[in-house]
Amino acid sequence: MLEVYLETELKNKMIDLLLENGVSSFYCFDGYKYALKEDLMSEKEKVSGRKEYALFKIFLEEKKIKKITKLIKANIDSNKMEIF
Repeated sequence: MLEVYLETELKNKMIDLLLENGVSSFYCFDGYKYALKEDLMSEKEKVSGRKEYALFKIFLEEKKIKKITKLIKANIDSNKMEIF
């Protein structure tokens, strides 16, 4: 299983990337990343102390996970996501 956390604005891009590359077994959850106010950007984020995020859980064989991980890293800004 591969977990990808990314900023909500990239959610649709990630869904398209996965589907276009034949990945049909994944889940997406809305959530929040909590951080110190100085680590947040917008006023809304600073007031709430959180940033909207999406969590993807992707179920693939290990060989395919490596391929998809490379595609994700090549197409999505690494400063706006975390992969586990």
